[in-house]
Amino acid sequence: MFRQGSAIIAALAATLFAQSTAAQAPAPATETMPPAPQTMPSVPDPGPAAGFTAPSYTPVYVPQGTSAPQGTIVGGTSTYLLRPHWSDGNPSFYSSSPGQPVVPSTITSAQFPGPYQAAPAIWLGYVHASGFGIQADFFYYHQFWNAAANSTPAVDVTDATGMLSSFFGLPGNSYAFAASSSVNVSSWDLEATKSFFDSDWTCTAGAGLRYSYLEQKYGAASNSGGGLSQVDERNMFNGFGPTLSVSGRRRLGSFGIGTYGNARGALLFGEHDQRLTLNSGPLVNEGFDGGTYSASQRYVMPYLQLEWGLDYRLPIGRGSLVIENGIVGQAYFNAGNPSHATTDSSIVLGGIVATPTPSDGTFALFGLRSSIGFTY
Repeated sequence: MFRQGSAIIAALAATLFAQSTAAQAPAPATETMPPAPQTMPSVPDPGPAAGFTAPSYTPVYVPQGTSAPQGTIVGGTSTYLLRPHWSDGNPSFYSSSPGQPVVPSTITSAQFPGPYQAAPAIWLGYVHASGFGIQADFFYYHQFWNAAANSTPAVDVTDATGMLSSFFGLPGNSYAFAASSSVNVSSWDLEATKSFFDSDWTCTAGAGLRYSYLEQKYGAASNSGGGLSQVDERNMFNGFGPTLSVSGRRRLGSFGIGTYGNARGALLFGEHDQRLTLNSGPLVNEGFDGGTYSASQRYVMPYLQLEWGLDYRLPIGRGSLVIENGIVGQAYFNAGNPSHATTDSSIVLGGIVATPTPSDGTFALFGLRSSIGFTY
């Protein structure tokens, strides 16, 4: 009994000694990472590879709906539908009743008809990225009219120049008249331009030179005086001078639609030539068989053009298609009319020499313009 208790006591003592030894043993060491550096080491730039050049790039601002994107070619063609107007009228014949006092109130003026006529135009230009550019424009208009009348014992008729009845007419007799009239206009504009672009607005100002050729003709024929008598009147103007223009466009919404307007003025310096030719058959009166008379003088002709309309711009790649439709008016001041005679001329009919009052009024064209253009 005593031996068993001693053995138990010995076992407990060994167990306690082992636990005490394990508790006093040092803990194994653990590995720690060094602190991270505050700045990363710099890596030298090797530079561009040999034989390689970096491409240059200049940004170009092209706002939506502008008249012409910067740095582009612009061009197009127009068709005008124009009707002529003269401040002094465009008379074909004058008529009066025989025996009445010859005053403007007793003279009736027959006017040539003035229907609308199509006229072409083209333009081409370039706009630099800075907004500066250059542009050339060409315009051409031509129209021709005919008229006829009869002189009877009850009505005296003469041509618009007053020459056929004055020289070759037989007062109180019957004879037929035929008359014609025509107008030719051609013009060139070459100007430097500057464009200003905004998100909704585009404005362009231009200055340069304008050349214009204006020719107006009148002709009449009569079977009076025992044969065919003719008169031809031709008025021509050639001139060039400075021109100024301004145009603007306002975008309407985000569908490519906009409204635009433009104005152009010019002061043309040149020569005004007038030529009158008279021809006749056998004569009864004056013993005069006709001839050609001409005069020339230096002339200054102011010019003005105004236009307003709507347009549509369709982006295509880096360019756009431009469609414009507007109302346009052109005025040539001091241009006169084809017969170079005013509507209220005091013409003496019945074989007495008379000269109509010279016309130096305004010739104007008014109508519509439809165009298709491009920017690229």
